[in-house]
Amino acid sequence: MELQSPRMWYSKFGKEGLNWGPEFAVIQTIHVDREKKALFATAGTKLRRGDKSPLDGSFQYVAHPTSIDGMLQTAFIATTAGCVGALRATVPVSMDSIRISCNALKDSFSESNWNYDATATKIGFRTFSIDAELRSSSNDILMRMNKLLARVVWKPDISAPQLKEYQQIQKYFDWYISGLEQDVSEGERLTGALLDLAAHKYPNRDILHVGQNPDFIKAAKRILSVDSSLRRCASFHTGTFDSTGSLRIIDQLDELSKMAYPRSDQTFNLVLSEIDIDATAHPCLASSALIIRIGGASRNTSTEAKWIWRTAAPMALHQSQNSAMVLIVSRSRNASPVERSIISQLADQLCLSASIMNIDEASSSNISARSIVICTLELQDPFLVHMSGSEAAALKVITDNAATVVWLTHAGILKGKNPDFTPVLGLSRAVMLEQPSLRFSVLDVEDPKHSPLQTARNVSFILSQLLHESDPDLEYVESEGVMHVSRWEPEEQLNDTFMSKQADRTVEMALKDTGNCSLQIQRPGQFDTIYFKANEFRDVLPDDYVEIDVKSVGLNAKDLYVLGGKVDTKNVTCSCECAGVLISRGTKVQGLEVGDRVVCLAPGHFATRERVPYWSVCKLQDAERFTIASSIPVVFSTALYALKYKASLQPGETILIHSAAGGVGIAAIQLARHLRADIYCTVGSEAKKAFLVESFGIPADHIFNSRDFSFLPAILHATSGQGVDVVLNSLTGELLHNSVDACAEFGRFVEIGKRDILDHGSRDMISFARNISFMAFDLADIFYSKRQSHHRLWHNLLGESMNLIRTGMAKPCSPLRVFEAGYVADAYKYFALGTRTGKVAVSFEDDTNMINMLPSPYQTQFHGKKTYLMVGCLGGLGRSILKWMFTRGARSFVFLGRSGTDKPVAKDLVDDLKKAGARFEIVRGDVSNYHDVEKAVESADSPLGGVVQAAMGLHEALWTAMSNDAWNASIRPKIDGTWNLHNALRHQKRDSELDFFLMTSSISGTVGTATESNYCAANAFLDAFARYRNAQGLLGVSVGLGMISEVGYLHEHPDIEKLLKRKGIHSINEDELLQIIDLAIANQNLDMWQPRYDSLSNAHLLTGIEFIGLQEQRDQGFEGDNHVLADPRASLYSAAFAREGSSSALQTSLTKRQFPEEIVKALKDRTSDSLFEAVSAVISKKISNLILLPLKKLRLDKMLGEFGLDSMLAAEFRTFVYHTLEVDVPFMTLLDKGATVNDIARLISEQIEAKSEK
Repeated sequence: MELQSPRMWYSKFGKEGLNWGPEFAVIQTIHVDREKKALFATAGTKLRRGDKSPLDGSFQYVAHPTSIDGMLQTAFIATTAGCVGALRATVPVSMDSIRISCNALKDSFSESNWNYDATATKIGFRTFSIDAELRSSSNDILMRMNKLLARVVWKPDISAPQLKEYQQIQKYFDWYISGLEQDVSEGERLTGALLDLAAHKYPNRDILHVGQNPDFIKAAKRILSVDSSLRRCASFHTGTFDSTGSLRIIDQLDELSKMAYPRSDQTFNLVLSEIDIDATAHPCLASSALIIRIGGASRNTSTEAKWIWRTAAPMALHQSQNSAMVLIVSRSRNASPVERSIISQLADQLCLSASIMNIDEASSSNISARSIVICTLELQDPFLVHMSGSEAAALKVITDNAATVVWLTHAGILKGKNPDFTPVLGLSRAVMLEQPSLRFSVLDVEDPKHSPLQTARNVSFILSQLLHESDPDLEYVESEGVMHVSRWEPEEQLNDTFMSKQADRTVEMALKDTGNCSLQIQRPGQFDTIYFKANEFRDVLPDDYVEIDVKSVGLNAKDLYVLGGKVDTKNVTCSCECAGVLISRGTKVQGLEVGDRVVCLAPGHFATRERVPYWSVCKLQDAERFTIASSIPVVFSTALYALKYKASLQPGETILIHSAAGGVGIAAIQLARHLRADIYCTVGSEAKKAFLVESFGIPADHIFNSRDFSFLPAILHATSGQGVDVVLNSLTGELLHNSVDACAEFGRFVEIGKRDILDHGSRDMISFARNISFMAFDLADIFYSKRQSHHRLWHNLLGESMNLIRTGMAKPCSPLRVFEAGYVADAYKYFALGTRTGKVAVSFEDDTNMINMLPSPYQTQFHGKKTYLMVGCLGGLGRSILKWMFTRGARSFVFLGRSGTDKPVAKDLVDDLKKAGARFEIVRGDVSNYHDVEKAVESADSPLGGVVQAAMGLHEALWTAMSNDAWNASIRPKIDGTWNLHNALRHQKRDSELDFFLMTSSISGTVGTATESNYCAANAFLDAFARYRNAQGLLGVSVGLGMISEVGYLHEHPDIEKLLKRKGIHSINEDELLQIIDLAIANQNLDMWQPRYDSLSNAHLLTGIEFIGLQEQRDQGFEGDNHVLADPRASLYSAAFAREGSSSALQTSLTKRQFPEEIVKALKDRTSDSLFEAVSAVISKKISNLILLPLKKLRLDKMLGEFGLDSMLAAEFRTFVYHTLEVDVPFMTLLDKGATVNDIARLISEQIEAKSEK
């Protein structure tokens, strides 16, 4: 059994409308089938009995109503087999019984644990039968009841000074123009390229287009994605100048907008102009506006586009900045060409003097507080991946003391060159969260020898941005002298695929492309809502089963009733007979071979492939057609069992066959005639009566009306008052009672319907005084019987049915109406017609026929004859991926891990899959040890289909206190381990065998997480390594997973999951996780990629960056925040989030940080008490939002430790305080368990007051 968290189930209950409040959330533990197949659940609880009576001490309840609700809750979980995403709201409609045992109450006075056990049986498309019980620790039963994906994309930085030189970005222009139509003028092409770059850098600008060129307006809308929720602009207006020279504009995002003058407060900071304009003459142009002069307004011209910045006067360095110490920390005191150029440029451009220091010399004495450090440690060789303890200590001195760090590295990430230089990206992102006063920028210099002077200029530019901008870019790539910045962009194609599968959208699909699929209905009774759904066989074929490629399915009344919601069936079967080709057989099957044409009598799922016991199959003769064969088994087997085996109809006896123009009726007529019985019939219309007379020669006076009671006197009259010896009945209600009265003495009444039985119909027993035998059967019950004799009977019925046709004793039911699979809804509608006669079949033979299909949620199909190397995959996340791979066809696995199957959950999983047919090779070893990896690769005795690198080691600590052992414990499995896998595959020449190389990374490598700098660094490496493999022409993808709620590390560590939820990070469930993994694997082939300027961006798939969870917090009244909102890389998403919130205050918070008004007012009052109160109010509100506790319940004298303020929360709080109040609170102060909110408020207010007095 698998342990699951009640919190995720109650969350899902709420989303489905089953809103149990806290008092009714009684489940404490949940266990489900670890294979997610059995509809069973058990849950732990404490028995509630209400209050005790003050008189006699008796309890208010035997079992409190909340305890009864817990039984239902457990039953709902059971209906999903433990799959949270499969839960759908249902309500109990009937209850067969409730039993209460007094014996169990002996434990009810103790504090012992109680358990709910629940099983569910699916008996309809949306119907379950459940059994639930509440039992004590002694196993006595007290009560029982019966029945969005993204990519990191790099592009040239349009704000970089050198970019104004056209030749610097010729490569980008060439790429952009290559994708445009040839009749677009050169000027328009270049303008479009510039607009694309501007929107990349600043996706939240207010854009004004001056001119009337409709083609360019249309192109601009496309470039800006104006119809998307993630559009690349805040607003887009077009305008012209009137005769007075005044600008008139129209809003292109509002279809109802009309031409008007700009509002007095309206400004634009990006202008596209078809004419030369005087920027200073128009107040609606912002002081920092970017103006792009559109060239080539006429298609016959080739005027180049050009662009200028309208900027305010250059900002001088603050005196404190001007005197700041600039240190270049290197591996040598001998300056390199790049370092010498940096020293020169800083002096010329920023009036800053710099000196060079060896890393070994770094200490608190020579790196003063608030200094500026430029690290060139990685310009030649990697530093962080092989960092010694002393080097780590020296680096911590730098990050602890410096105010600004610019780190130069040699990764060549744009071209996937050197992944060993990329861990600094993860380190910098984490350290800045821990130390909010630090700005840590990274410049990746693709080729340090290309132009040392250009590199120095870029360093000067970055440093200027760090000193002047509130939220500058912190990561740059210098490629071929051009500065690039990255932005997160939605992966539109994969998002569409992902969302269509999440939304259960059906599509028209040819049968040949559907694979295995089965019939479903969205709204029972409405046949137009029929569709087919992808179906997977999760287990190996049983020894005594065969698998059939279905070519035709016969329709029967029971199938109609199931889809109409009138009858429930075991396992929700909705077909009873089919014909097709045998494509697989179990090891114990004899007499049947793959390729045989067969007919089948068995409950099925109206599927393109059915698995059935061999004894339910009969081999077809070459001349027998699938459509005709599929119409024979049910009707003739029913007639045989009813008349021969149950009623024992004898020659000369009389028989009444109801509904005789239907399939069973036609079969029964022919069988009764063969047995030489005297036949009487009922039908529902004169046309059907004529059909029987013409087709079977039944005398007209032997055929009566089945729609009223007239058949009873007519039968009695025709039999001289005796009645008939046998009644084959399918009528209901009073018509059934009249049919019983039509029986002669010693007559046999055979009921083949179920309606009166299921409705608990009653019958006056006096009629049985005439020695009448009442018999009823459901043919399917014989199939489901465990008795071998019944299996033989079933096989004989099918064989006898086919022999009746083959010997000419009977003919297949006629007329037979055949529908193509694409018209299955019409087939059911026709079958339901009261005027129908004969049989109906649905053909799957034409594989070009289009059907309404809900595609499989997955595209990947693994190969049963290939082996898959799984590293670190016996943890929660890996186990989920493994089980999914098995269901998608994988059968052979090699595991590499340090603990092997020592953990019970790992051993149980392997044992379960072995029983299901999987093969395992367990290699106990360390992925960071090359020899262990080589051994694992060698142990794959078949072609290697793929690699899953999911190794991880998480050792949390603040960077400044992190030991070198902890650093290495996290980075070795991912960095050394991934290199080992790559090199072993290359050495053994097995890369060509691969269908995929998957690395499970984390969003933390992209956004950073306090206390996890090692983990962030390692994941940043994985993201870069995927680019490296792709650049080599090899398969590789890194999936930056967000918070996963149902499996894996966070599921097993609810405290960290709770923390991330507080930060507004939206979780993905197990189903979503597997779909993301599927998309990553299925789209890994380089030939499938869409062309991009950043040609390797598809190597890294990023998840979980939308601010859905944060919006949910704000909807609940909490002002949640996330540092990513201010990250320029996320500007496209944060702008959309701000627009969604429709909050001007939020918009301001994303662009400009301001001192809170209450603090400003308190400083003007110049009283310590008012300042303390103002600070207390500000930080109390933040703590309230952090821990999701209503502000009114927050006690200011309560110690922080009692709020659960751990190191990760403390890091976020510290960042907030620094950016909001400009005070850097020491980490140790925040982690002091004895400190209160008041203590922190007093410390902050004292520092603010001290600064204001200077």
